[in-house]
Amino acid sequence: MTGRFAPSPTGRMHLGNIFTALLAWLSVRSQGGRMLLRIEDLDPQRSRAAYAEQLRRDLGWLGLDWDGEMPPQSTRSPVYAAHFAKLEEQGLIYPCYCSRSELHDASAPHASDGTVLYSGACRDLTPEQLETLVNDLVDEYVTENLPGMTVRMEYLVARIRRNLVGLLGFIQRDLRQSGFQPVAFELRIDDRPDADDPGAPRIDPVELCDDAGHTVRVVGTIDRVDAMPLEKLGKTYLRVVDYKTGKKSFDYTNVLHGRGLQMLLYLFALVRQGGHLLHGEPLPAGVLYFPARIERVSVRDRLAQAEIEKERRKQLRRSGVLLNSDPVLEAMEPCGGSPRFLPYTLDKEGRKTGDLASFAQLAQLERFVFRTVAALGDELADGRIDPDPCIRDAKDSACAFCPYSEVCAGHEQPRWLKKITAEEFWQTLERREHG
Repeated sequence: MTGRFAPSPTGRMHLGNIFTALLAWLSVRSQGGRMLLRIEDLDPQRSRAAYAEQLRRDLGWLGLDWDGEMPPQSTRSPVYAAHFAKLEEQGLIYPCYCSRSELHDASAPHASDGTVLYSGACRDLTPEQLETLVNDLVDEYVTENLPGMTVRMEYLVARIRRNLVGLLGFIQRDLRQSGFQPVAFELRIDDRPDADDPGAPRIDPVELCDDAGHTVRVVGTIDRVDAMPLEKLGKTYLRVVDYKTGKKSFDYTNVLHGRGLQMLLYLFALVRQGGHLLHGEPLPAGVLYFPARIERVSVRDRLAQAEIEKERRKQLRRSGVLLNSDPVLEAMEPCGGSPRFLPYTLDKEGRKTGDLASFAQLAQLERFVFRTVAALGDELADGRIDPDPCIRDAKDSACAFCPYSEVCAGHEQPRWLKKITAEEFWQTLERREHG
């Protein structure tokens, strides 16, 4: 037989260590087995090589010899990390904050052989557990990257903690009730493997060609891809989600003028190239900007808590354009047609109004987006890069932060982009396509 003693080098030996070492040594030696020593140096803040050497000397002084020493546990971290990542990719792990006694008490029924089975108590984390998770992650980041924080930095970190707790809770509730579930994070659109993770999922780029023979390749990284498979029909609805810490939102005026196309490019690239990652034919369900921060709510008017929560929900309302399909919209947010977070509402007659599009309109939008990108590539290839600034208002001006403003010297008169409605946007696409 083989036995081992595995002390942690975080201090001097105490009676508990000695008792454990003695029991292991007596058990092995009484049966003529091998005794091994393994240093459990998994606490980088407290483990010291000097403590490990002192442990060896103490064991020798006590007469508790060993036949070999296993590699320190810290040297095997890459092995454990690889297996952890594999389990994480398969969706087989999640955080658990139960104590050992709580796990044992909650593990009924046991397996027939007496093995304790995990009850799944932390599959759905409570708000308190989510807060603990956030605090642990923020503390780890602060320790590694922000030594000696100022008072102001401590205040900002505290705000980040509160925002993360609120947002994680919101995302958790959203995913619990949604028929759309994440199938990919940081999905690359590229035909080149990721240098850091060559086996990571990816889709091939879309290649667009113009009449002059120029080719534009659409590449990028998608924050999050959600899917709702319809296995019986052999189809899968896809939704692209982009997390935003700023105030960027889906804007028809920008899209019409070739701005803010990224999310739409990603969605339509997925529809064209992402079939191998999914179960069935990909169908577009829409794009959503997901607010990744919660703005402070002014309490100057002494709002009641219910009013504050209402204001916060308003801030979390998402922006984007979605497929106008009752089953799809209800799967995204079961609400009987009156959503709190999706970008549409019901009018007095019960009709849906807002940022919705039919299948035909999304197909038309796909053609428009790819034509626009191909035209931009054609202009760049031909060297047509004359200044052509546009402006929406004082806060949204192409000239405000342009590094070439001194070269331009104001000779080019900015184009004012008139704000248009969703209806005007679709009418314009129809005229441009069919005259």
